[in-house]
Amino acid sequence: AEYKSSMMVTRAVYQDSKVYLLEGELDGKLTILTADLQKEKQIDVGHTPNDIVIIGGTAYVSNRFDNAVGVVDLAAGKQTSEIKVEREPRSMVLVGKDLYVGCFLTGDKSNADNVSSKVEVIDTATGSLTEDITIGDAKDDQYAEIPSNVKLAEGAESLTLKVESIETPNKDVPVENGESAKSVD
Repeated sequence: AEYKSSMMVTRAVYQDSKVYLLEGELDGKLTILTADLQKEKQIDVGHTPNDIVIIGGTAYVSNRFDNAVGVVDLAAGKQTSEIKVEREPRSMVLVGKDLYVGCFLTGDKSNADNVSSKVEVIDTATGSLTEDITIGDAKDDQYAEIPSNVKLAEGAESLTLKVESIETPNKDVPVENGESAKSVD
């Protein structure tokens, strides 16, 4: 079987015998396909959807240029709300009920001296932001990116964040923020 998209595909996730595609830019879509790649439904999401996390009947979609995470009711086939985050949410990972969202930039003015990124933490039970973790500075070209293939052990209660440098991939830098993030060794 084959599915051809007429839009840019930014992420594809296979879960619960379905394929979830994030497509498009300005008019982003979440396209749900059956296991044999037949289109089941297409849902309007935000501007340039980058990542998706599915919890039961709800999908969380990082809409990069809306500066928000869309909350999608999969059964109803529509985005029901959005949670505003700093700037350019690109990647996400679920730890317990907390959704860690890697934002490319902070809300502060960006210039040659001030371009850092953030990780925002969303409590999925309440839909509210609970934590704000600033990471790095542009002097080292560091940015927050949580790999989409992160898998956590059953019962894991923490997430180790790794900041990568554009010029020097896989450069480890300390990330400290109380109990929810551990320093990178």
